[in-house]
Amino acid sequence: MIRRAVWIIACLSCAGSIPVTGGQNEAEVALVYPCRPATRAIVIDGQLDPAEWSESVAVSGFLDSGSDRMFPEQVTMRLLYDEQYLYLGVRCEESNMKDLKTPTTDRDGAFWNDDALEFFLDTAHDHERYLQFAATAKAVRYDNQNGDSNWNCEWKAATQHLADAWTLEAAVPFAELKLNPPRVGALWGFNLCREREAGGKLELANWADVQRKFQSPPRFGHLYFITSDWKPSDPSLTTVAHDTGGKEARLFSNDGYWSIVPNAKPELLTYRSLLRGQEQGAVPQMEELRGIYRDRPQAVLHEDFKRLSDSFGEVESLIMGDSPVSADRFAFAKAFLANLGERVEALYWRVRLATLNETM
Repeated sequence: MIRRAVWIIACLSCAGSIPVTGGQNEAEVALVYPCRPATRAIVIDGQLDPAEWSESVAVSGFLDSGSDRMFPEQVTMRLLYDEQYLYLGVRCEESNMKDLKTPTTDRDGAFWNDDALEFFLDTAHDHERYLQFAATAKAVRYDNQNGDSNWNCEWKAATQHLADAWTLEAAVPFAELKLNPPRVGALWGFNLCREREAGGKLELANWADVQRKFQSPPRFGHLYFITSDWKPSDPSLTTVAHDTGGKEARLFSNDGYWSIVPNAKPELLTYRSLLRGQEQGAVPQMEELRGIYRDRPQAVLHEDFKRLSDSFGEVESLIMGDSPVSADRFAFAKAFLANLGERVEALYWRVRLATLNETM
């Protein structure tokens, strides 16, 4: 993402200059969201009513933009559509709600100073032109067409602030985009990004990795518009992968994603199987620490280890359970396992050093 004055200059310089010829998908892994029809009216009040969003697929696991690290405060998104609107529902986990930054009050104002969400549409799926929509945590809106912020769309946005998260609901009218409702099987370029300021510094998260420059249509993910009763089949998955481009396509489902690569049978990878593979790399010092604290309950940092061990037990139960693993629980567990080795090793050597000092 380009910030403040530099960002504005860059946007103005590209306004009206986007070529009409199609570009290429530059993402090696093409992310694909299956967008289903809404079966009931969605009230845009920011509340993410489970009844309204029950038909949607929840997707989480957002990355720290420009890296392969899980974002520390996760994002979960849902999308639906009907004859009039494209709907977006988002939950942003936030452990520091009291410091949420929301100084912007004017439409099309400097939302990049706020805790905010941005989503992008490449409705022509040409990997070059885009529509940008942003909403702050207080639902102050911004929109932009191909870098031209004078363009306005009468779309809806509402937010809610919870104890440990803030949520957004948005509805974009197809008529405002001068488009008919998307046909079944259509692909649009799409991405969702987050700007977090509540942690005391700017942090950027994205679904499809745009490498910290949010206005990057060649690296967007995709919306795949389907029917309510659509079921994946090898031919349909292969067609999606071909049309999105990239070395691999990942079409998300309620409990994982289909991995589709050329000249191979599509494979459904469940969130549980992905976590099980990651868990196998858990560090052996965990068991040794358990032995130390079992023999010496008063050893230093016992409470730190107990918290770590309890969280690890929660993740293990998730992996060994029978129920499908949800997108948000997967994101929590994946982030925990990614940092487990470093945390355990640091704790292990501090305890070993303290134990050694006691014997001298």
